[in-house]
Amino acid sequence: MIQLDLPGAEILEAGLADLKANRYSPEALAICALEGRLRKCGVDVPESNLAGDAEVLMYKELGRIGERNPHAAMNGIMRRLDAYASNAEARRHRAVKDKNI
Repeated sequence: MIQLDLPGAEILEAGLADLKANRYSPEALAICALEGRLRKCGVDVPESNLAGDAEVLMYKELGRIGERNPHAAMNGIMRRLDAYASNAEARRHRAVKDKNI
């Protein structure tokens, strides 16, 4: 489940659509790089075997599609997806804490 009100949800939404269509966009590869963490946040991430190579592949894909600074673009995408995961984890932690009170 994607929590659309969290920062980075747009990256997650686009990347999941690409993964489901077997397209390895930079957004999809970012999801592969963080797939374990995103699953712990309740996101239904399709299985892939790219987790170990996802960031290298993302860098190459950004260069292939004409990104002038692939490293900066990759860092931006990863920061947005990390923000999503951090916020989802915090929300989940608060929900568990509130439930136990």
